[in-house]
Amino acid sequence: AAVDRFELNITGTGCHGGHPDEGVDTILVAASVIQALQSIVGRNLNPFHTGVVSVTRIHGGNTWNVIPDKVELEGTVRSMDKEDRVFIEKRMRGIAENTAAAYGAKAELLWYPGPPATVNEETWSAFAEDVAKECGYEVVPQRNSTGGEDFAFYLEKIPGCFINVGTGVGYPNHHPQFYADEAALAPAAEYFASPVLLFAPTLTSLFTQDEEVLAFGVRFIRLMMPFYIAICFNQIYANALRGAGNSTAPMVIMMGSFIVFRHVSYIKLLTIL
Repeated sequence: AAVDRFELNITGTGCHGGHPDEGVDTILVAASVIQALQSIVGRNLNPFHTGVVSVTRIHGGNTWNVIPDKVELEGTVRSMDKEDRVFIEKRMRGIAENTAAAYGAKAELLWYPGPPATVNEETWSAFAEDVAKECGYEVVPQRNSTGGEDFAFYLEKIPGCFINVGTGVGYPNHHPQFYADEAALAPAAEYFASPVLLFAPTLTSLFTQDEEVLAFGVRFIRLMMPFYIAICFNQIYANALRGAGNSTAPMVIMMGSFIVFRHVSYIKLLTIL
């Protein structure tokens, strides 16, 4: 899903907790805003669309008998549809400002856009699936997730696909008891490297029609394959240690391959000189 972060600052008038009539209660305003924000997904979005509005942090006041003049809210928004993403921000701003105004307070919404939704390209997805089957792996369709992935930025520039590799046992990613079966690390790294090797001639031909350069590019990729596998293994293992449970190694390989192909002619020129 597309991932956005927001901060919401509510300003009122601080006063003694025993005399709320002498101020503008920002705690009450914050509670009303939080509740109203939950109406966006339930009442404003298309029922068949996916959306999430979560307030994950509240900070206001520093003692038990004083109503604070400011309250800070923070949270995340998730969406699948581009139009919904724009609408949610606009709707949140309207709800926050108008709800606060109804109590005599003010609200300021700060928006921090993150990566868009990750949408795999069909051709690359089919290719990755075929390679997995040839390697003897079970292919399970990825269900939609409201998790975020910055690999989506790459997919905005070039076609590709994001792949999750799991062992089928244990706890899900980000779980405090997540554990990666180390026996699966090497096969996973080898799989991530396989698409590059199998598709090297076709990819190289996208950048040159010179048969000598094309052959050099393919040989170069095969020569670099151990390094690709090492990069993949390192990335997978690093993610396993921090409990991520997934890997962006496909991005490393695909982008690395494109860089190599794009500079094949330059490399050949250097060898000639």
